Amino acid sequence: MSTRRRLIRRVDLRNLYTLLRPLGAAALRPLLAAAHEHVAAAGRAALAHPPPNEAHTHFVHAMLALHDKYSGLFNSVFSGAQAFTGALDKACSEVVNRAPPAKAPELLASRLDKACSEVVNRAPPAKAPELLAR
Repeated sequence: MSTRRRLIRRVDLRNLYTLLRPLGAAALRPLLAAAHEHVAAAGRAALAHPPPNEAHTHFVHAMLALHDKYSGLFNSVFSGAQAFTGALDKACSEVVNRAPPAKAPELLASRLDKACSEVVNRAPPAKAPELLAR
């Protein structure tokens, strides 16, 4: 999709949100549901074909990229409205919990454990016990 077309779609979404917001939560419900489903579908697509030896790295990077992309979009289009931020968080949680390699939470935990270990190992020896206590 071209950059011009994306910009037009953002403006259209912003205008739609501006029109629906004064009508209350019930009027925004279909837009929230569509935003949630769009993010969840994009997340499932991003995780559909991980590289065989880099599944954990691919998983983490894809989830971070997904969240960053839609967080920026939702902040600019929906003015950071709490309901849309919640829809983004729920969609990301849904993708994490239903990721193709049924071990997605374990992959995330192992990757975070590895990153924390690297931070502790880089710390000066005097600070390592302090970092572990946190």
